[in-house]
Amino acid sequence: MFLGRLVVTKFPSIFEKDANQPLEIEATKTKFYDLTADVVAQTGQKLSPEQIALGFLDVADETMSRPIRNATEARGFSPDRHNLVSFGSACGQHACAIGDRLGFRRVLIHKHSSILSAYGLSQAVLQAHSFEPYSGLYNLTALPELRAKFEALGAKVEEELVLQGATPDNVPWGGAVTKTIRL
Repeated sequence: MFLGRLVVTKFPSIFEKDANQPLEIEATKTKFYDLTADVVAQTGQKLSPEQIALGFLDVADETMSRPIRNATEARGFSPDRHNLVSFGSACGQHACAIGDRLGFRRVLIHKHSSILSAYGLSQAVLQAHSFEPYSGLYNLTALPELRAKFEALGAKVEEELVLQGATPDNVPWGGAVTKTIRL
C-alpha cells in the first residue's frame, strides 16, 4: 500500500474495531516514516521510507524463492527451461520478481490465481498426525498397553482436528482413519 501497489479504494471498509473503516494510507505512511527514522538512527545509513519498504519486499521475495530453488536448482532442473506458475493472494505482486531472481523466462499468472490457494485449502481434507515411539515386546501381554497408547494418540489427533475446525462428533474414527503400527 505504501509503495502504491494496491488500489486502496478497491478494498472494502472492513478494518478497525467495528470493521467499518477503509485502509488508512496516511497511517501507513506515518509508520514507514517513523520506522525509517529508527533505522537511520540505529544504523547511520541514509535510507528513504521507500527503500525500507522495498527491503521488506526483497526479504519476502527471497523467502518465497528458497523453496522453489530447492525444488528446481537443487535437484538439477534449470529454471530457464520451465515456467513459474503463481498462486496465492499476493502472487501478482511477487511472481515476476521471484521469476527474475530464480532465472525463469516465463511467469504464468492465472486470472484467478490470487484465490487458488484459498480454494485448494477449502477443498482439503482435515488431517492430523501423532506418533509415539514404543520399545518393548510385541505380544499379547503388550496389547493392553498398546491399546492405551493408541487411545491417547487418538485423543491428541481428535484435539488437533477440533482445533482445525472439526466437531468431535464429526471426527471419523474407523474406516476413514488409518492407524498404522510400524515394527
